[in-house]
Amino acid sequence: MVYVYSYMKSDNSITFVSLMIFPVYISGSSSFVSMDNFGPTQYRSRTIIENVTPELIRDFFWDDEFRTEWDDMLFYFKILQECPQTGTMIIHWIRKLCWKYIFLGDREYIINRRIWEYGRTYYCLTKSTPYRSLPRLRKPRGVDLYYSSWPIRAVKSRKGDGQLTASEVLLFHYEDMGIPKELAKIGIGRAMWGLVRKMEAGVQAYQVAQATGASPLRYALMARINTKISADALSTNLKDALKQCRSPVT
Repeated sequence: MVYVYSYMKSDNSITFVSLMIFPVYISGSSSFVSMDNFGPTQYRSRTIIENVTPELIRDFFWDDEFRTEWDDMLFYFKILQECPQTGTMIIHWIRKLCWKYIFLGDREYIINRRIWEYGRTYYCLTKSTPYRSLPRLRKPRGVDLYYSSWPIRAVKSRKGDGQLTASEVLLFHYEDMGIPKELAKIGIGRAMWGLVRKMEAGVQAYQVAQATGASPLRYALMARINTKISADALSTNLKDALKQCRSPVT
């Protein structure tokens, strides 16, 4: 079941409204959109994934080597720079922008990303960054405006047993793909369901792989190097930066 609604924007703040709601077998997800005449469409989603820890979901989203197993839009990835003290990475992506029956060419991303931890909540921040030693070419088209961040935390299972055996992911995402906003909205509507289903299968496969005791790959190891923050730090700059991510979904 999918629902699509119109958007609203208050005078000085962004209001997210439901773009679609759809059922999935293990995870439940809702997507939200805000349209702004002065920037790209912004999306927010909330997903509950049963029977996984926040640490596994953290590694799963960071692990580009495994990501190609479930995200068929990503076909090139490389670490350009990394910091073994903070876990900060600069990565190079090339993705094919392809929705059902709509192919819009490849997109190139240079992304700076890092993880902070408060308790067992992980704040994963990624955004576009300039990188002088890798000049942009005419093709693939570069995405210079990109921001995608998500906190991950343990939550009570939907089984109703009161146990914190599920993980919640709140995603806040925007990027300028260089296409009209209405086309982007249609594309997201077509692609979101398939992406969630692929992610669901990917999490299950990743969980099985981890259970075999296989050594974590380089990207997953970097995900485990994160910066622990205090309540004071969270209540100042970082809290402000993540306000949109952490606000409740209704």
